[in-house]
Amino acid sequence: MSYTVSQAYTRILEEADKIGSDYFTLDQCLRAFKKEALSFVGSKAKEVELNQEVTDDIRSLLVPVLIPFVNNPDNALEKMATVPANYHTKVSVNVLYTDGLKARVPTLERHGEHNTNSISPFRKPERLYPLIQQFSNYFNVHTGLAINATVQPSKLVLIYIKKPTFGALTTDVVVDLTDSVCEYLFAETATHLRLNAGEPQAAQDFQINQTFRNK
Repeated sequence: MSYTVSQAYTRILEEADKIGSDYFTLDQCLRAFKKEALSFVGSKAKEVELNQEVTDDIRSLLVPVLIPFVNNPDNALEKMATVPANYHTKVSVNVLYTDGLKARVPTLERHGEHNTNSISPFRKPERLYPLIQQFSNYFNVHTGLAINATVQPSKLVLIYIKKPTFGALTTDVVVDLTDSVCEYLFAETATHLRLNAGEPQAAQDFQINQTFRNK
């Protein structure tokens, strides 16, 4: 099943032992749930960046896309591709050329490396080894190909983790994550709602859970 907003609210109240009570409002629960979900996705995204592996709990957020290049107005030898609006974290990136072939080993440059790499005899961009820079809203690609070359970079091949989508109406799906992840988030949301409300038992339960997690 996919939990609706209404069902999620009920599950959070169950976890908080507040069924039949208006102690925590729907809006309060949804704001807390969204915070927990974003924190969860952020932590998983860091794992993806380190390990280059996507686990099942965020696979529903995985998006493959081909983004057409446009010319870089500041450098005719470079191309640009817009970062998707729902982009969260890169999983992989490559360059597709007009002849249908991809780059062999694209290099995602760190900021500050571009000028050095462009002039280094060992790191100069080539068709099979392009240099890619990522900025807040676009990717910049340097392939080393001449402006009049027969083959040109055509599209950016991007696989990324998107930002989670949250429901607004009570009948909407609460978030596009798996049921098992939602169950985890319901419990975490309830715990932090109780902690913020100053419940002594919640603080004790939280310490016990943290102890078991750290073992």
